[in-house]
Amino acid sequence: MGFCLDFGVFYASAVLIATRTFIILGMEIDQGGRIRNVKLMDSGISDYWAIARLEKESFGEDAWTALDMIPVLLNGDIFRCKAVSGSDRRLIAFAAAEFNRSAKTAFLLTIAVAAEARRRGLGSLLLRGCERACSERFAGGRMKLTVSTVNNAAIALYRKHGYRRVGELSNYYGEGRDAYLMERSL
Repeated sequence: MGFCLDFGVFYASAVLIATRTFIILGMEIDQGGRIRNVKLMDSGISDYWAIARLEKESFGEDAWTALDMIPVLLNGDIFRCKAVSGSDRRLIAFAAAEFNRSAKTAFLLTIAVAAEARRRGLGSLLLRGCERACSERFAGGRMKLTVSTVNNAAIALYRKHGYRRVGELSNYYGEGRDAYLMERSL
């Protein structure tokens, strides 16, 4: 199985992950680390149902509702990127970040990775894509996000990328389900 990461017109360097062939950031890399081809795809409203399924799989009761997703897929101030399986073109990862130009800040709305594709670097790649899109829009910007206080894997990912905890939001995801507010300069 390969993966294709869609950044629209966003380009970045490719990296080798695990021991299979992957398509990452539009570049297919074989086991020897050789770039095989370049392929970019568009993302949009056609991904609606696949994103809804991925969100539900990733976040359960904390997943976005179907109505929450429509503006995310249509708003021009939101950067979206996705990864799909190279073999069956099934969506396996999605991220979105909303830009606030006046505050020179982006807010990471979501990063969701299918269970079978986790721990392979896709979350990091999606996060870097959102950060890059933010820094290209405004220099000296900041990226903010919220994360469940019990989502240790996500907290570790964000810390690895330089995010620091700046607050805690009680009952953010519902009664007794708190979130950390994290941010970093770009």
